[in-house]
Amino acid sequence: MVYVLTVPKPLIVNFEEETLDDIRKCQKWENDDEICCGHILNVMSDGLFDVYHIIAIANELWNRLKVKYMR
Repeated sequence: MVYVLTVPKPLIVNFEEETLDDIRKCQKWENDDEICCGHILNVMSDGLFDVYHIIAIANELWNRLKVKYMR
């Protein structure tokens, strides 16, 4: 599921024109993103969790952590 840190979310513009496979890929990405974000937040101390738990997308969370702590 770590691929969500580098692969952007598949976009669904019009549900009527999308294939079932496209919809499943989007749902899988969303599920994997939520799990990845949860794993990152799970290893944080309470103080850091309180700051970063509002970020809902794993890639954004990861990038903010890299900027803050990997200078």
